[in-house]
Parts: sequence; structure tokens; C-alpha cells
Amino acid sequence: MFAIATGKPWNYEYHDPDFSDDWSDKSAEDWNDWKADASEEEYYEHICNEHGILSNAYRGDIAITQTGLECQYWNDQFPQGHGLTPEKESYANKGIGYHNYCRNPDDEPNGSWCYTLDPKVRWEYCACEPRHTGGCNEAGHLYSEYVGKHSVTTSGKTCQKWSSKEPHGHGIDVEKPLYAKQGVGDHNYCRNPDDEPEGAWCFTTDPNTRMEYCACYDYKHELEELRDTMNL
Repeated sequence: MFAIATGKPWNYEYHDPDFSDDWSDKSAEDWNDWKADASEEEYYEHICNEHGILSNAYRGDIAITQTGLECQYWNDQFPQGHGLTPEKESYANKGIGYHNYCRNPDDEPNGSWCYTLDPKVRWEYCACEPRHTGGCNEAGHLYSEYVGKHSVTTSGKTCQKWSSKEPHGHGIDVEKPLYAKQGVGDHNYCRNPDDEPEGAWCFTTDPNTRMEYCACYDYKHELEELRDTMNL
């Protein structure tokens, strides 16, 4: 199978003649059978839209969000309660069911999405190329590619906003495309805009500690703690 890449302006209006226009009657198995015989160009024209998100028509079995979070089953209500259930015919016709595959049952503007298993993140779009959102690299820190919302360092300090110069002045300008592409912005989430060797980091809100690497974040551990608290 060819590797997934990004950066190409995919046109999600393309339709293979073997599929109906709305694709609502196609299962994940149908999709995977088609994918096995598709050319690389056909594959990307079906799977990706111009936002780099899985298309509205997607009927495959990807179940990971754009930041790498695992999708919640559509028929489950934990940790995210919702009304988009497969029992409702109007949503079942949009491809949701007793699975956790990325879909777009409510016509979100940018493509397919899912509810997540992270109690802190209700839902996210699904990218053609998911990225790391948690776990540890070899140094015991968050991966350099981290694009989630964790904002605590290895010693437990809170991260300073990248757009702020207090308490630590710095030259990482969130308005510059070079840094914006690395995920920094008007937030304090862990990132690695300058390619530090041991992973994602941040400036801290402690005046005596300029920067630190970020601690690993295991949302599944939080999920289990919440489940225990609710006696589920």
C-alpha cells in the first residue's frame, strides 16, 4: 500500500464510476475493496479534501482524529454524550453505525470527524495523516510532532502562552508562517517550533524556569479514572 502524504490540493468532488454519488450505501468493506485496486491518485481524490481532512463521502475504517486521538463508537455515550446514534435512520444513512470510523453525519463544513475518547476533547476532524497526540518518545517526553492540548511540563509547571512575552521574552513569533506551521499560536499547548532534540516543550509561567520539555499525556488513563469515578 502506498504511503499517505500531504500538501496536494485534493479534489473531493471526484467520484469513481463504481460508486453512487452519495456513497451512503457503501460499507467499510466496500470501500476497502475499492481502495485495494485504486491508483494512488484515485485513492487521494476519494479520501482527502482540500483541507487535508477525510472527505464527507468517506466510508473507510480510519478511526483516528487529526491529532491522533482514538474515536469513540457512535453507539456509545461515554465519555461524550450525543444524539448522533445509528438507531436514527437519518444518521445511519450517513455511514455511522456500531463502529468508531470517521464520518460526517451532521454535514460539518470541513469533512469527516468523530467524537473522541479523550474526556477533554469532545470531537475533532479526521485527517488523512494523523499525528501524535500523546504517549512518550525515547526521551520520555511528548513527541516533537505533538499537536494536542497538553500544557504541563515534566516538573508540573504550566506552560506560558506562545503569544505572550511574560514572564519570558522570546523570539518565536506566532504570526510568522515558519512558526505557525509548527502549531504555535494564541495558546499554551506544548509544541516544538525550533526542533529541540528531545521533543515538545514550552516556556513556563514560572519566572525562575524559562523552558522545559513536556510530560507525556495519556488520555486513556484519564478515561479509565473517569470511568471508575462514574462507576461505569
